[in-house]
Amino acid sequence: MTDREILELLLKKTTTIEDDVTGLKCQVGEMKDEINELKCETKEMKDEINGLKCETKEIKGQIIELKRMDFLILDEVERVHELLNKHKEDRTVHTA
Repeated sequence: MTDREILELLLKKTTTIEDDVTGLKCQVGEMKDEINELKCETKEMKDEINGLKCETKEIKGQIIELKRMDFLILDEVERVHELLNKHKEDRTVHTA
């Protein structure tokens, strides 16, 4: 192999390496963009999760309040039912 052939071969390989490096730089740039998009999406998901946690906490509080109201209503129904039973048993009262 002559010196010229060796130089041409080296130049060809160097050009190929430069092209590969340029392609890699482009891919790295694209990957950085994708990573930034993933970071944004992750932040949005975290925000949504935090919002859902707050809503869940509110709903749990509402459920507790509904249960409390349910017990109060049930107690009142039982009280009225007992009064009606006593009234029905009392034969001295006018019945319609």
